[in-house]
Amino acid sequence: VERVVLAPVTTASLPAFMPGIARATVLSRDEDARYVVTRKRFEPSVTLPAFARGVRPDMTQWVETVRWDTRERRASFVVDANVPDEWKKYFAAHGEYRLEARGACTARVIQGELTVRVPRVGALAERYIVGVLREMFDGEARALGASLAGRVAA
Repeated sequence: VERVVLAPVTTASLPAFMPGIARATVLSRDEDARYVVTRKRFEPSVTLPAFARGVRPDMTQWVETVRWDTRERRASFVVDANVPDEWKKYFAAHGEYRLEARGACTARVIQGELTVRVPRVGALAERYIVGVLREMFDGEARALGASLAGRVAA
């Protein structure tokens, strides 16, 4: 499972399984004996809700940096939103992925924190983004399943 999670071809296949993603690209990958660090750009194809006034479609893109510990089967991640530098103080997203054996299956557990610090719409934006992320993680799980079943070359 870990091999498939870390495979660049898995990232490239994500748009086929995630309706809200137009493109997913590996920007960089560095590894040593224990860690694999990847930076991936995600370009969504979503229609922004009305409360997102002033947000251009290119601002919905983000770069995710993941530091995967191959011994522990877990990773930390940080999301860098594609917004002007002066807006970055209003958004934070980070967390952890881990793989857990559950009988004959493997579960990918994701825990994180997402904060939108904008008066009156921050909580609404957080709920919206979490809903979108849940759909994306479900799509990513389908992509991982397809890769493990041999329907996507890894």
